[in-house]
Amino acid sequence: MLGTMLSGFAQTRLGFRAGYNFTTITRIADFGLDDDRYTDFDWKSSVNFGVVVDLRKSQKFVFRPGIYYSCKGFKIDDEVFPKTNLNYLEMPLLAVFQQPIKDKIILEIQVGPYFAYGIGGKYEYEENIVKNNKGEFVGVYTKYKSFKDEDVIQPYRRFDFGINAGLGINYNHFYLGASYEIGSYQVQYRATNHCFSLNVGYNF
Repeated sequence: MLGTMLSGFAQTRLGFRAGYNFTTITRIADFGLDDDRYTDFDWKSSVNFGVVVDLRKSQKFVFRPGIYYSCKGFKIDDEVFPKTNLNYLEMPLLAVFQQPIKDKIILEIQVGPYFAYGIGGKYEYEENIVKNNKGEFVGVYTKYKSFKDEDVIQPYRRFDFGINAGLGINYNHFYLGASYEIGSYQVQYRATNHCFSLNVGYNF
């Protein structure tokens, strides 16, 4: 089946990608919580890296599947849940439209779905408040895994999918690009992943 699929493309090209993620989650419905502080999500920075395969159909069209290790998550301006890390194995399936603009320089527009599976991550939860040796009240935190089968304080669903759109520039074998992902699946508390990525790469 793979051979049959690849036979429809004139050329294949392998590439490596690495870069930064700037991620958060966005509420899509009422959490059902009385405290509005759990709706104020801040952005956090993380990393991504992976490989892609360009399957060229024509001079200006490329189908680009890939596989990435992508770190996401968010911060909350609150002492109870200070930061959450969500790590995914992610597969984008992108339609890439390329336009040569100068010798060896190609501008591209990419769009397509992505599918992701949570393979790790942690968050801290403030279990209780105690006094330190100075008599000050401080929080005592316990670390939890983000993805667990059983019900915990703040569980996250492993499977995520959504839309990826971005722009890129190819110069000879080198790649520079930016993209934005919007998740369409409820991660937690009826909210979705949002991720802005800046990537560099090398194409063989």
